[in-house]
Amino acid sequence: MRNAHLLDILANPLVGRNVLESYNNESIFSRIWLKSQTLLQYCSLTYLDNFVNESSSTEPENEDSPSGAAAQRVDPDRSLELARASAKTAAENGGTDVVVLDMSKHTAIFDYFVIATGTSRRQLHAISEEIDNTLEKVLKDKRMNIDGYDDSKWIVLDYGTVVVHLFDEDTRTFYSLEALWGDAEKVDISDLLKKVR
Repeated sequence: MRNAHLLDILANPLVGRNVLESYNNESIFSRIWLKSQTLLQYCSLTYLDNFVNESSSTEPENEDSPSGAAAQRVDPDRSLELARASAKTAAENGGTDVVVLDMSKHTAIFDYFVIATGTSRRQLHAISEEIDNTLEKVLKDKRMNIDGYDDSKWIVLDYGTVVVHLFDEDTRTFYSLEALWGDAEKVDISDLLKKVR
């Protein structure tokens, strides 16, 4: 299945459910779709309302921009600040293979994904709690929701325009979000990671 087709499935619950009913329930496509739907349910309704209102009053979207991308981001600088702070905090707390993906050209819902790997349940909990502490106490932002904390194989922290994915190694390999969103540009965070080491 081509990535573009899979992304269409993930973006459209009705189409996705019909197509994926033909797959085994344990297939990677079914599991990614189900997890993505859980994630989408946790999105910021306020952010979506703002996007709809602003889109209706802005100029038509550029034909060259990828489908599904927002015509106008609410506060891209703030989103980048939150994403970079999340990535730095994950690395400072032992997270490995930390990546920030720029999602702004691919979806109207998120600006950035932050992805990191932890080695144990305890470490994943520590990383998630420290990211919360940094974003809420230092940057005065508010987490909207959290998913997967109890299982601690894939913890999702939703800050509206920034979504943090904390994986154990096997689960990160299995779901392979970076491959799924292979067209998303990686944000250069080498300056942050150098300070951590």
